[in-house]
Amino acid sequence: MSNGLLFMRYAWVCAENKLRAGKISQEDFGNLKWLVENKMKPAPELLERCFPKAFRESLNFPTVAEYWHQHQGSGGDCATKVAFVVSANKITLSVLMDCEGTRLYKPNIYKLDLEKGDRVYLHKLIPIEKVEQGAIVR
Repeated sequence: MSNGLLFMRYAWVCAENKLRAGKISQEDFGNLKWLVENKMKPAPELLERCFPKAFRESLNFPTVAEYWHQHQGSGGDCATKVAFVVSANKITLSVLMDCEGTRLYKPNIYKLDLEKGDRVYLHKLIPIEKVEQGAIVR
């Protein structure tokens, strides 16, 4: 997956809050939504305009994945977390167990191919990407 698409997956879950707060325009929100729905690579200028802090900070990391995997946000659900899959429906819903032992029921908006026992990265408590088998997670 390209850096732009991966960045979009993580950032998209923040877009609606940014729209409500007046931090992005309705037009940009519509463009972001279309890009996510069609799995299209976003223009860097759009990402920088809509998510300026995350975009700038991600440039300091070797890859976009490394930035998001270490992202602490402002704490709480903004931080990227790792969860264990307890059960999964590949079409609409994943059932996850986070590191604190809390059971979470979350939509599988990116249609990740998940199975019981897999690990997954969460941002805003939404499953974003599967943790690669054997990957060491901090």
